[in-house]
Amino acid sequence: MSKAIEEFIYLKIPLSKSMGFSLVEVTRDKAEIFFPLAPNRNHHGTAFGGSLSAAHLLACYVWLFNFLKVQNLEAKTEIVVKESRMRFLRPVEKDFTLICESPSLEDCDQFLKTLHSKNRSRLNLLSTVSDKGTLLSSMQAEFVASQTRL
Repeated sequence: MSKAIEEFIYLKIPLSKSMGFSLVEVTRDKAEIFFPLAPNRNHHGTAFGGSLSAAHLLACYVWLFNFLKVQNLEAKTEIVVKESRMRFLRPVEKDFTLICESPSLEDCDQFLKTLHSKNRSRLNLLSTVSDKGTLLSSMQAEFVASQTRL
């Protein structure tokens, strides 16, 4: 299923391919994605802030897309980011991996309950980039899912 999601992301979000997006793993518990530094570097030779922001959003999007897919809801649900807060803590000096961990079971259950009852729901997600236990950047993002009526 990971390869299918990766191809879906390439098709729907073309920027992901030029950034070197690669899906490492996606499960109920987390999405892990990889990016090479070379196409995402700035004039300092470190990861460009815009690339990091896009990569964090992709990590969250992949987790949420997979979560909806497991529920058989992805085909009739649109996902958009409502807002995000990015933290650049240390320079990213090499290829990087982002992890978006699942919110709590309670938050996920409430998200699904609201989506089913109101055809629209919100969910806060967190993604991080770390190197050897040191947090380099993080993003807190609120996503909105809206169901289309079929």
